[in-house]
Amino acid sequence: MTRVYSLTHVPALSAPPDVGQRRVKMMLFPGLWFSHAGQVLSVQLVVKPSDQRTQARVQILRPYCSPNLHLVPPGCSSLRNPFSCCSLVPLCNTTGGCALGQYWCHLLETCLPVTSPCSPYDSSAGGPIYPLPPRYPAVVPFYHLVADIPLSLLPNSEPAHINVVLPEKEISVYPDDILAVQHTGPVGSFLQCSSSSRSPWQQSYLSLQGPEWGGWWEGGLSSVPAEEQWFDGVLCDLRVLYADTQHGYAVSPMLSTEQNDPSGYTYTGTTSTPVRTTQARNALQAESPVLGLSIVHPALSKEGEIHLPVNIPTLIVIKILSGSNATSTWSAPVSQTGIPFESSCPPVLSVSHRGCERDTEDTRFSQASVVLSTPGSHILNISVLNHVSSQSVSIKLQAHWPVAGLRMQPHGDQRMLVDVPQVFQAFVDSGSSVKYTWVIDNLVQFAYEGPTYSVVFKKPAEYKLSVTAENPVSSQSLVVRLTVEMMSPLADPTFHSIKEVIAVNTQQLFTFRVKVDISIGITVWWDFGDNSPGANHSFPPPSESQGSQLEHGVRQIFLQDSISHTYKQPGRDLASMTT
Repeated sequence: MTRVYSLTHVPALSAPPDVGQRRVKMMLFPGLWFSHAGQVLSVQLVVKPSDQRTQARVQILRPYCSPNLHLVPPGCSSLRNPFSCCSLVPLCNTTGGCALGQYWCHLLETCLPVTSPCSPYDSSAGGPIYPLPPRYPAVVPFYHLVADIPLSLLPNSEPAHINVVLPEKEISVYPDDILAVQHTGPVGSFLQCSSSSRSPWQQSYLSLQGPEWGGWWEGGLSSVPAEEQWFDGVLCDLRVLYADTQHGYAVSPMLSTEQNDPSGYTYTGTTSTPVRTTQARNALQAESPVLGLSIVHPALSKEGEIHLPVNIPTLIVIKILSGSNATSTWSAPVSQTGIPFESSCPPVLSVSHRGCERDTEDTRFSQASVVLSTPGSHILNISVLNHVSSQSVSIKLQAHWPVAGLRMQPHGDQRMLVDVPQVFQAFVDSGSSVKYTWVIDNLVQFAYEGPTYSVVFKKPAEYKLSVTAENPVSSQSLVVRLTVEMMSPLADPTFHSIKEVIAVNTQQLFTFRVKVDISIGITVWWDFGDNSPGANHSFPPPSESQGSQLEHGVRQIFLQDSISHTYKQPGRDLASMTT
């Protein structure tokens, strides 16, 4: 800390306090990243005086990128990036191991004592020069929430040194995780920060406004809002102590000779003075690095995505070719950490399942289930880590409503006529991103895609029409039989109830009857021969309008049409009808 202040112990809350519609602020520290895996031992901060109770959340965030980009850690020589960012190509995905009392500094690509800063503002270190003030030189990553420490702080008249009493649950951190602080005070009113142009410990942080409707930032950051504000060259009293609390470990010397079997080693250390020599032996477990991370199940689409049905749990299985004692961490919507690896695929997948084969003696598998409640896309970030190294992958999850209730209009088997087009339509009761495919007589090479299908046959025959409604997670099919025949010509036209002599200015009913083919519609044109406007009446195919009322095997039926007309002048007129 920059000074000595009165110390106050504040227990972490079990859940974030409700802030109602208050608009919170976030202080994002992209330059305060953890250099190796470990467990958080303490969280300390100094807060400014405040006359009101302040709600706050100290958070650990993990950077990740969209599936088509690669996460680049800080200090990559190709980008000179002071913060983690995203690149189209994989760059500098390495982290060095350091001795006790040291940590890995990305910016200098070397180990430093824990008492020395790793900051782009530190020009005395003799390493690469970074542009000031530090900014993201490439695509800004997303940030997934790893750990959340909610606090409720009483009013204070003087700056207060807060020592957070951590919950019993262990808080794990991994390389490149960063710190952020949310609070309910005004911008710049929470942490004790000061400007210092000379200190090598200077940092820059990003101040973000919370949602306009109020409340906390939840789940991390999926985008940086436009209201961002940088604070540069500051010293903020915020400290997190963490350490490797596991047993001793080492990178196997056999790895440098292309032998990849991890095993135990005993190291002997000798200390000599002019009067005494002391030896100490320590048994360490060598660990193989994490290599070959891939997704085994479900199969990825051509676009590299995982498609899954809404509201149905989907198992995701990952595989590594090496990585002893590794665990997997899954971002939202899975939100699980520390999942161990097993020596085989889960029992629900057969041993012969593609990808479940053991390619190396060190091959291992880990799994998690995901459920999405609405259709749409989500980015899932999976990290695999052990004490030696880490690998991560980002994958796009695409959720769909399953297809249900497929039907066709007209429905059922159909009789059609040669050279007469017929339009079919397909519908579903539910399903998202549905694609319709129409096929005649299994001739898939001539398949047609679309919800509407029009077909014309050139010769009489029996045909089979199938339609399939599908999306990436489900499908349904219907098959109907089409009987194609030659059209039966119109026959037996007859006028009914027509008198040869009719009275002027008296309404008369004209009726016409004709035998028609049941599979084609007709239009009747009326002309009364007195220069009055004619009339026409159209009729759909009887097979559509009467449907099940027609007897099986009937090809023609009588159609009758009637119309009323009044002659205004005496004379001889010729009434005619055309179909």
